[in-house]
Amino acid sequence: MIKWKKLDAGEYESEDGRFYVLKTWNRLYGNHWTIRDRFEVDYYKGLYNEETFLQCKLRAEYIINQEKKGV
Repeated sequence: MIKWKKLDAGEYESEDGRFYVLKTWNRLYGNHWTIRDRFEVDYYKGLYNEETFLQCKLRAEYIINQEKKGV
């Protein structure tokens, strides 16, 4: 399980520094959360939009589990 630390209101980072989560707004999604996988070389490939912080945490767990499986 990934441990998260709160940097500011609506801003989180995993303890190992791999994932960065930010609460944001744009015209396409409205109020939402973005999670950034810092290990991805391509910026847009490692950027995901989710509705809640819980979904961001689950996305990070999913990415880690897929890497362990070798997919």
